[in-house]
Amino acid sequence: MPRRAICDANVFRYLGAADIALADLRALCPGASIWLSPATVLELVSRYTEGSFEHRQAAARAMISVGTEILPDPEVYLTRDVFGLRLNEVEFDWNQAILAMAQAQDMQHLQGGVADYKAHVKRAVSLQFARSYREGVDRDFIEDMLTVQRREIPGLAEWLDTDPQTRRGCVPTLDRERARQFEEHSGSDAFMETLFAGALLRALFKTDELPPYPATEAWVERRGRARNQLEFYLRVYRRYLIRLLTAGMLPRANDWFDLEVMLYSSDDDCVIVSSDAKWASMATEEGLGHRTVVLTPRGA
Repeated sequence: MPRRAICDANVFRYLGAADIALADLRALCPGASIWLSPATVLELVSRYTEGSFEHRQAAARAMISVGTEILPDPEVYLTRDVFGLRLNEVEFDWNQAILAMAQAQDMQHLQGGVADYKAHVKRAVSLQFARSYREGVDRDFIEDMLTVQRREIPGLAEWLDTDPQTRRGCVPTLDRERARQFEEHSGSDAFMETLFAGALLRALFKTDELPPYPATEAWVERRGRARNQLEFYLRVYRRYLIRLLTAGMLPRANDWFDLEVMLYSSDDDCVIVSSDAKWASMATEEGLGHRTVVLTPRGA
């Protein structure tokens, strides 16, 4: 049985709205502690509106009430916990953002600062910063994925450039032979090493420590462990790219946040809990379906 259940944003939304119960989660992950990624907090914070305030506050309160533990943010996790490099900055305390979201009376209160007299602190959340950061992440991710699709799929660029009101047919995809070739190529050591190198590059943004050159035995061993830790993420990411090219799928903004959560399934003790079955489906296609749990809201 897994020891950690790492939940995405929708799980906490549904818990907060009482569309799922803690007992439902416990039944699927018996004995597991509940965890979340700071990417999940950012996903919630960056989409605040007056109309969604209570819904997002309920999600934050659910995080607290079920005893959720917080993982390091993705870059800190990659830098320190995966590659073993020294951080060059102080780690942000995401608990403070969750507490502010849970205790604020309205959006103005959340941005102006929520006083906690018992703890002698005042917690505020910059919704504009979170929104701007989210917009940049969404834009960059979608553009990167569309660039891959435009490069690989004949006719897709013209289809995308056509007015959506006059487009005909489904999203173009690779033909059967090219799809087979890409699936074979993406399973190669060289392709997976390229994805892995991207994760290492991200880690280097939060450290002043460079990997040793020439490589030491200790670094080679650490790098090997890092590859094992990221195997689930790399393979789900690979399957995501395959679907973009072969299944008529276009990238969505939330996909980046969901993929970030996949980083933390470092072994069979860490399962990813989501209400979106597509991630479990991709993991299953990679032979890793046992690392995912689909939690369906009541009435769905």
